[in-house]
Amino acid sequence: MSEVRTDALSERYAESLQELVVAQGGDFAAVCESLDGILELAEKESSFAEFLRSPIIDPKKRDASLVRMFMGQVEPVTLNFLRLLNNKGRLAALPGIVEAAKARADAAAGRVRVSVTTAADMSNEHDSLAEKIGAAVGGTPVITWKVDPNLIGGLRPQVGDRLIDGSIASRLRRLEYALQVE
Repeated sequence: MSEVRTDALSERYAESLQELVVAQGGDFAAVCESLDGILELAEKESSFAEFLRSPIIDPKKRDASLVRMFMGQVEPVTLNFLRLLNNKGRLAALPGIVEAAKARADAAAGRVRVSVTTAADMSNEHDSLAEKIGAAVGGTPVITWKVDPNLIGGLRPQVGDRLIDGSIASRLRRLEYALQVE
């Protein structure tokens, strides 16, 4: 899935959903997985994505369709949440809300999401790197691996908004700048 940014609205809906699920004794992580699955379906099926975000579709008809599609397929709280977003005209915000909800589920479970970009495929090193990253971030890392040959070497981990650029390309740029200044 493409990278999704959250906003205050997404955060507020995610917080409310988490509070509701926890108050009902439900599994918030499972609800997040269901919602993520719905987003994956929308990513694969453009007509479904358009159905979710189209302002032309009557909310009452979309509500009936949501019930037909997802009744018995997802947790009742997941379906009710989709219906609430529909009734409030907020289904287009679902990607940001799901991203914020997954971040809350990760935090509750002591997981830290990390994006690691390397210059080459390092599949055989993932376990040892994950262990080192976990020690550095103080939690269980959930790592997304990316390859960017422009880094030349090294790696560039990102935790939230914090980017640690340990790439050779970055070091060369800093060296070049230092030489120009002197």
